[in-house]
Amino acid sequence: PRARPGSGAPGCPAAASRVRTPPQHGKRGARTHARTHAHAHARAHPHPHRPAPTPTPTHTMGNDVGKPYGDDAVKIVARRPEVDPRDEDKLETAIFAAGCFWGVELAFQRVPGVARTTVGYINGHVDNPTYEDVCSGSTGHAEAVKVDFYPEAVSYMELLTVFWDRFDPTQRNRQGNDVGTQYRSGIYYLSEAQKAFAEASKEAEAQQYALPIATEVVPAETFWPAEKYHQQYLAKGGQCARKGDLTPIRCYG
Repeated sequence: PRARPGSGAPGCPAAASRVRTPPQHGKRGARTHARTHAHAHARAHPHPHRPAPTPTPTHTMGNDVGKPYGDDAVKIVARRPEVDPRDEDKLETAIFAAGCFWGVELAFQRVPGVARTTVGYINGHVDNPTYEDVCSGSTGHAEAVKVDFYPEAVSYMELLTVFWDRFDPTQRNRQGNDVGTQYRSGIYYLSEAQKAFAEASKEAEAQQYALPIATEVVPAETFWPAEKYHQQYLAKGGQCARKGDLTPIRCYG
């Protein structure tokens, strides 16, 4: 049967292997598409006055390499939850930033217990920013993903495990070839309980690296949803968003 767009369907891992050109959306879409080619060009032709980025193959989400889930994240993404809650009143929210929000969103879309995801911009000083505003680096926002989840099915700590699995937390204001303050990593907590969990997880994560962790843990300020064409972007482009799918995620850029 035909799947609903972005929902993932039987056979969608096969569809995910055929990475399609993402849809275009007028002038903004053209700019987004141009960014893809700019990143590819940057990989092949490093800026003469900028040091080449240190290779981080285990955290790559570019077109050439898909980023698989690590063992701890697999246990969360691939499991079948004991409960399947439907009560919207029981939803809680988490907000994370880990570089380009496209791939981060898809990683959370696949987690059982996550009801919905929204990409957007957070902790800046300009109201209702556009993608172009944020990319200019002048608004102070980070590209982020808002995750609405059922805590009976997946805990906040488990979402943190998936979060840390998706990026290199030692990189400051960048992930791979995406460079700028909008690509900083962060956990934006909405309660004192989330703050405590976030700080504890950051401390534990720091034990895994020789370099210091650059991820900020700060209160969530206003979250501004991104433009419609950014929402569920990689799923629209053909990658699987089905719950439990473990296909390596490839980001267009």
